[in-house]
Amino acid sequence: MNPTSVQQINEWRAAKSETVHLEFKEARNQFDYDDLLRYCVAIGNEGGGVLLLGIKDKPPRQVVGTSTYRNINKITEQLLNKLRFRVDVEEVNHPDGRVVVFHIPSRPSQHPFSVDGAYYMRSGESLVAMTPEQLKKIFSEPSAERNGTSAPNSNKRQLGVALLILACVAAIGVIGYRFSRLTPNLQSDSRSAKGDLGNSGSTTTPTTEPEKSKSDKTGPSGPKLTGPRAKSPSTESGKTAESKPSNTQPPNKLRPDNSQGNPAQQPSGGQPPLTKPQTFRERVVQKNKNSPAGDRERLANAFYDFSESLEEGRTLMYKGFNEAAAIGAEGAGIAKDLQTHIVKLRELTASAKEYGKSNAALRTKWDYYREQTQYVFEDNPDNLGWGKLANAFDSYANHLETWGVIQNKDDQRVLNILAEDRTQFEAMLTEFSSFYQGCKTRLEEMKASIQ
Repeated sequence: MNPTSVQQINEWRAAKSETVHLEFKEARNQFDYDDLLRYCVAIGNEGGGVLLLGIKDKPPRQVVGTSTYRNINKITEQLLNKLRFRVDVEEVNHPDGRVVVFHIPSRPSQHPFSVDGAYYMRSGESLVAMTPEQLKKIFSEPSAERNGTSAPNSNKRQLGVALLILACVAAIGVIGYRFSRLTPNLQSDSRSAKGDLGNSGSTTTPTTEPEKSKSDKTGPSGPKLTGPRAKSPSTESGKTAESKPSNTQPPNKLRPDNSQGNPAQQPSGGQPPLTKPQTFRERVVQKNKNSPAGDRERLANAFYDFSESLEEGRTLMYKGFNEAAAIGAEGAGIAKDLQTHIVKLRELTASAKEYGKSNAALRTKWDYYREQTQYVFEDNPDNLGWGKLANAFDSYANHLETWGVIQNKDDQRVLNILAEDRTQFEAMLTEFSSFYQGCKTRLEEMKASIQ
């Protein structure tokens, strides 16, 4: 991060008004720590921005200086430990006074920032809690990769990989060309030997099915050498072909794919080049498109059931996030309602297990369309799906029971343990959210393939 200059401070001051990305606070002598946490969360949820202390928030936004947060390293560490995301803090010696700048990052896709279980956002000049509808919208966001975005250096890395692949292909071509120049009589020599790979039988047309063996792809005649060949003496212009014994076969002509072989063993017109095997997705999509009307109707019913099952899991996930928010909002007062929250989490655990049974039964019901089912839910739907939810609810309930026997619950260090447990719980729910989004995306692909 480049240091903030006085000029940059003045440019921010000159803005027509504060925005969700820009906040000024006078804070001459102090700025409440809890307010600082909430502003960091709210600005991060709005896409990130800066919070400046020591500047009046009304135009012309006079710099008054601030004496708060003298230890920059300490407040940076405290924010990281509390918020679980990094806020860069710096002090700028403006001619009119000391300014403290908080550089707040944007939240990641599908993951709103929170503090003490509460999710904040800006509303005019105030901070308000996010509504359940707003949280649902965030949790339903596509991931960065599926949304077509990438990390800042992603394009550079992809370009580097592409250039490396091209270099390798070019090098292989040069080596193959040199090899062919050094061995111009390789094929004619091989034709004279009995049992040679080129004389073992007729050529088999390569298959595009991934489950075919390697021998199916290359054919009984073995792999074919491709690339430029040295010219036959008889084909060079202005030269007479050398005399050959009457029982010697003439040199073989180049086939359309530039590979040599025994003409007696090749089908008429030459063998087509090997094609790239289909991916699992391509094969399933092609199978759907080629399905008769009856199968398409049944597939539509299956995909509807899949969608309903996924929504059932997402509903459980939302209940988990709401429970975490309720626990965080109580803060130190959680002790009196702790048992109520534990019971609620146990109920959610039981619901997740029932959801797992219904989801497994659904996959069994549509086992006739096993490839389509596997493509939507992939190979590990029990652990990444309902199992992730059940483990999240059950482990969080266990953590709360353990926390409940700790003495001095008003101690900040004890409360920090409770906050860490909630963060782990929310992380597990977010993992299920990623699984849900992946299944939903693949399901939409399946639906489109039967239209």
